[in-house]
Amino acid sequence: MTHSSVSTRRSIIFKLETNRDGSTWNKHMGTQTGHYTSPFRRLLQSCLLLAGLCLCPTLGSAEEALRPAFYKNAPAFRSAFSRVVADVNTSVVRVISDERQRALGTIVDASGYILTKASELRGDIEVELRNGKTYAADLVGIEEDYDLAMLKITADNLSAVSWAAEETIEAGQWFVSPGMDDSPSSIGVVSVPLRKLPPARGILGIGIENTPDGTTQITTIYPNSGAERAGLRVGDVVSRVAGKSIRSADALATEIGSHRPGEIIDLEVTRNEKSLTIRARLGQAEPRMLFDRQRFQNRMGGKLSRRRTGFPTVIQHDSVLDPQECGGPVLDISGNVIGLNIARAGRIESYSVPASIVLSLLDDLKSGKLRPETPDEQLVSEKADPIDDVK
Repeated sequence: MTHSSVSTRRSIIFKLETNRDGSTWNKHMGTQTGHYTSPFRRLLQSCLLLAGLCLCPTLGSAEEALRPAFYKNAPAFRSAFSRVVADVNTSVVRVISDERQRALGTIVDASGYILTKASELRGDIEVELRNGKTYAADLVGIEEDYDLAMLKITADNLSAVSWAAEETIEAGQWFVSPGMDDSPSSIGVVSVPLRKLPPARGILGIGIENTPDGTTQITTIYPNSGAERAGLRVGDVVSRVAGKSIRSADALATEIGSHRPGEIIDLEVTRNEKSLTIRARLGQAEPRMLFDRQRFQNRMGGKLSRRRTGFPTVIQHDSVLDPQECGGPVLDISGNVIGLNIARAGRIESYSVPASIVLSLLDDLKSGKLRPETPDEQLVSEKADPIDDVK
């Protein structure tokens, strides 16, 4: 092959440029042709790129070049955002109950007030600061709409978070979630700046029917449901729910569905001619389609938060958070605290409460007037498996 033929060949591969009409211009040869179309050029470029990756001795292979170290949530990638979270790290705490981390918390007042996610809490609560010190925590308030809980520890001079005075949230911007390490716990991108989530319908996990004598009887108790854990049995006749008289299966379904997942309700039942009052915690109902492909895909990315629906206004982003990493602050790329992570809802779906809303709720949460009335209301049982055709 002559030198000119080699040069001509190379010019075809590397020097073709696409005109608006789809034809190509060969800079080297100075001729125009419609034979090498734009898709053909892209194919050539892709082949050359793959060949280069496979042959390059420093990369070894295309697979190695695309190794997981470059993934968005890989340690090497997250460490690049360490400076973003440096000023906020000391305001993040670990919330522990039953000797397990249940959530993260955000110090909102230097005198010991810590904001976290309510529905992950259970039993006695402790808080571990970044310096390793652990304190018993008192639950002083719960805001149900946003699933927020205010804890109080006996400590002073804590590093309270500074919320952004104004929020500028746009689709595509970076979201950085600090954790208990120097590097962020997760990096994500805003999907929907602000969205409203419809209220979730509570379920008890029972099948019911009307009887000939005009009562409502339980015919099925579903496994791992609030009904099973509460001790309800097949054959129980339900007469009242949450203080309201029940005269039909439809009335029972309507009353249960009017309550939120996680709420505790009292049921008055008759069993073997004896009247009983049984306290049960409701689970969360989801559309049946989530039993199939969508539900399977959502759970591929890991565990989801027990409470992940029904928030009035949230920011949706694709950060990969574990449920026990909710309750911590979320920052923009400049280090401004613009929200609080409140739920992991799907494989690429997490929610944050905007800073402006958090600020509007702090005084009431700290005041004590939102303190749970009974010890039982401070406990959150495991969520029942979602079943959309039971009550």
